[in-house]
Amino acid sequence: MPPEKIFESQDGLRRSELVIGYFFFGKEKKRDRMWSFWDKIDLDLKPQVYQDITSQGLDFQKRLDIPASPRDLEVRIVVYNPQNDLLGSSNMVKIE
Repeated sequence: MPPEKIFESQDGLRRSELVIGYFFFGKEKKRDRMWSFWDKIDLDLKPQVYQDITSQGLDFQKRLDIPASPRDLEVRIVVYNPQNDLLGSSNMVKIE
């Protein structure tokens, strides 16, 4: 998602809300969702932090305890910005 579309300027800060969904699927039956988890992140960034994120991206790490072997799962991560109704998604590439 382009930062200029998801952040609003307010009181000298760049503000945004992101909702992140983690969806776990069995590899054999890809359409069968096994679990999902959700996070809501409120971002209130100072100008320098906003500049860093727009040039380097936002690094986000999350530890989830799941009741299955990671090798048996596929993971899709969905990021939603409710203020502007923008949606992005990615397949997880590293599971430990």
